[in-house]
Amino acid sequence: MEKDNKKIELEFKTIDDIPGVSLIKLSGYVDSYNSKYFQDTIMKYIKEGHRNILMDCVGLSYLSSAGIGSFVALSEELKDNGTIVLFGLNPKVMEVFTLLGFDKFFTICSNLNEATNSIKDLMHKGEESVLDDLEEKIVFPFVFECKVCGKKLKASKPGVFNCPLCKTKITIDKDGNTSFE
Repeated sequence: MEKDNKKIELEFKTIDDIPGVSLIKLSGYVDSYNSKYFQDTIMKYIKEGHRNILMDCVGLSYLSSAGIGSFVALSEELKDNGTIVLFGLNPKVMEVFTLLGFDKFFTICSNLNEATNSIKDLMHKGEESVLDDLEEKIVFPFVFECKVCGKKLKASKPGVFNCPLCKTKITIDKDGNTSFE
């Protein structure tokens, strides 16, 4: 458990039944006096390889806008490879997120069970997204010839297109299969 004299306590745990997920339990408050300590301590934890984090906010009694800034910085650090799911926010802390519009930016759950299910879903979607991106990078950009007019064309992604020369409707799927109408 990390503690400093500015009234924020951080307890770090791994979740045994969910590989790759860590839990950080917050107690106290995050304001302009300790937000840098809060952010730096968790950033160090992230850089050690903890990329999917459940943040237990049941014991978080106060959060200032500086504290929100720390949460945003942590989320930005994880945006391409990881996630933070918050749970157990008291009404005053939730109000700060809501008033500043960050309730739409963060995944916020009411309890640990809901948060656990949410992070599993987010991790699964992240895996699918990586696989989808790899598939598209293998096939696209896709160069092909219009079967109606013979014009050489290039598609950067799957979808429905019109040949610029003859206006034939062309559908290309994620595997690069084409159909002409």
